[in-house]
Amino acid sequence: IGHPQGICCRGDRVVVAATIVQGLSDISCSDFQLHFVRGDGQQGSLSLPAVRLPPRGQLRKIVGKALIDDASTYLRPQLSAQERQRQEQIIVDLGVDFQLATRYTSFIAISSTQ
Repeated sequence: IGHPQGICCRGDRVVVAATIVQGLSDISCSDFQLHFVRGDGQQGSLSLPAVRLPPRGQLRKIVGKALIDDASTYLRPQLSAQERQRQEQIIVDLGVDFQLATRYTSFIAISSTQ
């Protein structure tokens, strides 16, 4: 989802999670580069391996929840109706993609026997 102005961290644990846009997932990528700037201007970077999540499992749910929580932080009262609707749609899409219930999605379990 991204933070255009950066994230202020002071020894906190940071969870890095992202999804790759449809069509770009076939691009061969071995790692991602994160760039940092300290308060005094000193710069650094960190390479993280790109990992494709399995279609099911606990890790996938954790990543999905992190992305949904991040997207939810942008739902502020000062948003216009159009901006709010766009942000809510992002949350809905993440909920569906990761098969997680959100305040804007729900799931129904259907069992069929023959």
